[in-house]
Amino acid sequence: MQFLKTGERLPDPSLPHQLATLLEHYHAILEHYGVQHGVKIARKHVAWYSKGLYGSNEFRTRINFMDDPKAVETAILDFYTPQIERAAA
Repeated sequence: MQFLKTGERLPDPSLPHQLATLLEHYHAILEHYGVQHGVKIARKHVAWYSKGLYGSNEFRTRINFMDDPKAVETAILDFYTPQIERAAA
C-alpha cells in the first residue's frame, strides 16, 4: 500500500520477522488443511518466503521432497538461523 500511495518502497521485514511470519503461516496451513495435505500445500509458500536468500535454491529443493511436518519445520529453522546470525554479524 505504501508504494501505491507514495511510490516509496519500504524495506523488507527483518529476517527474524520473516521467520516468525513463515512459521505462523506454516502452522496455519497445517491446521487448516490437515497435516498430510498441509505439508504439500505449504511447500510453495515456504519457497516464496525463502526466495532471494543465500542457499534458497537448495533449501527449496530439499523442502519439496519432505513429507514430515516436524522435519519441514526443523529444516526451516536450520535454514533461517544461520541467515539471521550472518545478518546480525
